[in-house]
Amino acid sequence: MSGINEIIGYKKEVEKLKSICDFLKNTDRYREFGVNLPKRLLICGERGVGKTLMADALAVDCEREICYIYGKDLNIKEIKKIFKRARKIANSIVLIDDIDYLDEEEDSDIYGQLLEEMHNCKSGEVFVVVTADDKEDLPDYFVHRFDLDMVIELDPPKIEEACQIFKPIFAADKIEEDFNINDFCCFARNCTYAYAEKAFNDAFRSAVYEGCEKITMQHIIKAGLLLKGDELANEFDAASAYHEAGHAAVNLLLGGDAAFIVLLGSYGGYFKEKNLVTKTYHDKERRYVVSVAGKACEEIFTGTSSIGSYTDLMNVSSEIEADVKILASQGFEYFDSTELNSPAYNDTLAKKVQTDIQKYYDKAKEIIVENKQLIEAFVEKLKDKFYLLHSEIYEIYNSYIESLPKTDRKAG
Repeated sequence: MSGINEIIGYKKEVEKLKSICDFLKNTDRYREFGVNLPKRLLICGERGVGKTLMADALAVDCEREICYIYGKDLNIKEIKKIFKRARKIANSIVLIDDIDYLDEEEDSDIYGQLLEEMHNCKSGEVFVVVTADDKEDLPDYFVHRFDLDMVIELDPPKIEEACQIFKPIFAADKIEEDFNINDFCCFARNCTYAYAEKAFNDAFRSAVYEGCEKITMQHIIKAGLLLKGDELANEFDAASAYHEAGHAAVNLLLGGDAAFIVLLGSYGGYFKEKNLVTKTYHDKERRYVVSVAGKACEEIFTGTSSIGSYTDLMNVSSEIEADVKILASQGFEYFDSTELNSPAYNDTLAKKVQTDIQKYYDKAKEIIVENKQLIEAFVEKLKDKFYLLHSEIYEIYNSYIESLPKTDRKAG
């Protein structure tokens, strides 16, 4: 097992873990200052994010023996046995892994036994670490009586951190030269180490089955999509390609950051931004223009309007409506009536949302008409393999920008 310093990324969380390790190793020094020592730590985050890894690293660095209890094995007899052993070998750590495996109602007696055992542990001698996917899944009475001294919440790693965290998975000589770890991390944005590991393993299995000497980026993308419940397209659909190319092009031309484009087997597809920034109202407006750009592009190039366009309109309508309501609550006079459910309120709100959508659609359409060559370049590449990754998108985009007269170049 590795120590805390071997954990890649999660800088703030690692620092908190180090502070916990310090008082567990130097309990007496803290007591001299009259510090009330924490007795328990909750580590929460989705599966595969590294909760157990952090608990193990803590045990290694503070040189304490760790006693495991797994959620699926939790029963009153086992709980008593583990805590009795932990108190006997103190100083120790009890790790209750995946406690949210328990059911709040059916396992209330087990929760009760855990609370009793934990409150019987002396401060500093037995430190309890609990892991759960989501703190909200735990019973309120347990969280309250558990006295959460310290909480570490783990989100999936940022793309830059993921490149370092996932690197050991792809350090194999069986990967084709076309593999780009940054492209993969942009594609697997907001995903865990466990997801990346499974995608790589499934890709390897597919490559072996196909008789390939090495796995390609396409093997990994296909495997990654299947893990998300999607399937890469096996034939070209022009409407989907133009729709997603429209999102991507307008996003880039308005200063956004692209992650990838993918066309799906059930038709349709999606474009994702690398970093979705909404710090200002200008950022929101950019997102609204990008949201309707797929519909605009599809209609300009193919004369069609797909289900994807309808979904985009539904989503952007909801977002604009929410924003208008916030502005109204701050004194923005959009409504003829202060009554929330009055016809005047609803009619004026609907007109405002419709007007805004038309404005954003017209803006998207203007950008697309002015930059048709960029759209066509994206679509031409999508015909080959039905996806474009981060580096490929920017290769096309930068080449297009360089081809423009300097006076026509837009900031991207």
